[in-house]
Amino acid sequence: MTSTEQRTNDFRRLRRRNIFDPQVYDEELRHVFGESWLFVGHESEIPDVGDFVVRPMGDDEVIVCRSKGGDVRVMLNSCAHRGTQLCRTDSGSATNFRCMYHGWVYDTDGNLRGIRNRRLFPPEVDVSRHGLSTARVASYLGLVFATWSADVPEFSEWLGDMAFYLDAMLGRCSAGWEAVGEPLRWRTRCNWKLSVENFALDSLHLDTLHANPIKLGVFGTGDANPTSYTVVTAGGHGVTATKVPSTGEPVYPGYPPALVEDFGRHGSPAQQWFASNNVVCKGNLFPNFSFIELVHDTTGDPDAPPVAAFMLRMAQPVGPTETNIWMWILVPRDAEPRWKRLSQESLVRTLGVSGTFEPDDLANAVSVSTVNVGTRAGENDFLFLGGAHVQPQAEVEGFRLPGRVHVAPLNTEVLQRAFLREWAHRVPAMAGER
Repeated sequence: MTSTEQRTNDFRRLRRRNIFDPQVYDEELRHVFGESWLFVGHESEIPDVGDFVVRPMGDDEVIVCRSKGGDVRVMLNSCAHRGTQLCRTDSGSATNFRCMYHGWVYDTDGNLRGIRNRRLFPPEVDVSRHGLSTARVASYLGLVFATWSADVPEFSEWLGDMAFYLDAMLGRCSAGWEAVGEPLRWRTRCNWKLSVENFALDSLHLDTLHANPIKLGVFGTGDANPTSYTVVTAGGHGVTATKVPSTGEPVYPGYPPALVEDFGRHGSPAQQWFASNNVVCKGNLFPNFSFIELVHDTTGDPDAPPVAAFMLRMAQPVGPTETNIWMWILVPRDAEPRWKRLSQESLVRTLGVSGTFEPDDLANAVSVSTVNVGTRAGENDFLFLGGAHVQPQAEVEGFRLPGRVHVAPLNTEVLQRAFLREWAHRVPAMAGER
């Protein structure tokens, strides 16, 4: 279960071998991914009854389906009879799921509805006892999460103070958000924690690792001096909003006027302040569900103004040094089609696998995962010293925000330390590091 207690180790240092240890990885699958709410998709991907997508949950494969009653079900993609994979396609629509091996048939709720050659099975075989393994499911602002654990708190408790920030970002559209296109996927030779840390938690690398695209004007001229507001909440979650100075009314860079007008109708004044005037806003729900909103000028259309874009990302563990990256692009459902296309293209061109930023990040994560698995290198420490001297503020710009808020020019390494504290608390092999 998620613990909110303070750890004795503040994780300014972490022994490098612990990131890549095979024993640690095995324990992560059981105690981190097996005992957390995991992101499995967006409701807009399965709008109609019978629609389904196949997704990972830790090291398991699941079917995420819109049931006959309209609810979202998450079921193990494995026949209850002899374990055959039921769905062998990434997505589709079905009235039922039939096993190709022996013909057992399940409905969209995962219930067993038919056994082929039923007369060959004893009468006492009860179909009601042999449905698919089904996970607990929670949907929040269109985001679908699931867990196998009966001991994990209800989703609202697990989310905690992060609800304030998700509401600020995703609750400001009257018609909600939708995913455009299929999720982009690629595999990289790095540990999943390094991917989460780089993408969702770290900004210190921007003006070094990504110096060239920034100099070329991906984020505009860079005249403003931004300030970062980094929030740590219980359970290892966190978010950072990097803002340009406010000139009065909230500004939502890159969004068309009709959407900006709609944004002003939702949320508290504190939430409107948090969601506005941002160059970039990014965060992570423990363990591996990350998100980012940013504005940039990379649509490929010279006549198009800078456009905002919202991305969801999941670092899916495959092994101690192997990770699958999943990337979803969200757009406001009420936006004009051309704006949606420009927003989608801007993200593919920057944070897609062949964009201006992702190749840098991939190369860096691979290099860290490659040179630190050796015997001597593993004895060294990773250092997370940035911002260790920055104290949280009780009030920011006249608002008392949930969680612990740190203010600095960039988000330093505050979020990394909180993430690692929660991770180490979950993994038995890390008991000596707590």
